[in-house]
Amino acid sequence: MRLAVFSEISAHILTENYGVAAKKVKVIPHGVPDVTFRHHEGVELFEIPQRAIRFISSGLLRPAKGIEDVFAALANIRDEFPDFAYVVCGIDHPRNTAAQEYRRHLLDAVALHGLEDHVFFMNRFLELNEMVRTIQACDVGILAYKFREQSSSGVLALTMSCGRPVIATDFQYARGILNEQIGIVVQMGNESALTSAIESLLCDSERRKRMGEESYNFTRKWVWHEVARRYCEIIDEVNR
Repeated sequence: MRLAVFSEISAHILTENYGVAAKKVKVIPHGVPDVTFRHHEGVELFEIPQRAIRFISSGLLRPAKGIEDVFAALANIRDEFPDFAYVVCGIDHPRNTAAQEYRRHLLDAVALHGLEDHVFFMNRFLELNEMVRTIQACDVGILAYKFREQSSSGVLALTMSCGRPVIATDFQYARGILNEQIGIVVQMGNESALTSAIESLLCDSERRKRMGEESYNFTRKWVWHEVARRYCEIIDEVNR
């Protein structure tokens, strides 16, 4: 028997909490598409106004996404740094009964925080190529997830593979993957920490670019053909 997990933290949980032998656990990264690195200046996103910086949160919307926490953090910096856009990209989660109510809650939160000129919803499903282009047209990904035990995130992996730094709350997968060269991890529910992280990247374009390039290079071993090769190696081991 072999078990494959996405991060060292998940491997540690299996070995320490459930007594699985370490030799039976393999860490294989989340697969990502092999895309060409592009700086955002060369990527058009016609439906979103051009601003000095664009942040993005993507994926199926549900309450655990924590988008309203990002609104609160952005409201703290709006008056001093008004030239930004925040793109919320994704349809309602089809298997989450609270998703539609959550979107209504987010629309109310935009008005509450006075962010009508800064927050832009892309409420449609994007094919992979368009999703990649949308992420690459932005500068920073934000994942303010509220479920600490979340052990994987295709959104985080895809954002990194598109060459963009990520600000994330300290859910399990983010803690296991991100480091200070490629992203910023903040305490879940800490509005001040999230505000500071956003402000730090908003004010430093060179740092954003450097972290984006590091993210892209970091994920080259995550591309699908490399991940497939790793799984084939496990299958070969089991069949011997």
